[in-house]
Amino acid sequence: MCHSGADDVEAMRDWDELSVLPVPLVFRDGVSGALTLIEKRASRRSRRKSAS
Repeated sequence: MCHSGADDVEAMRDWDELSVLPVPLVFRDGVSGALTLIEKRASRRSRRKSAS
């Protein structure tokens, strides 16, 4: 199943995700898996700026 970029953005909004970073897990010379890092809230620095 193939998703468009717009579908991904809509899904991220539904789940309150700000950014997603897929990272390969490498052991020796091969990829052994993948880990997806998901940012769910703004950084402290961003929140301080918006509160000012």
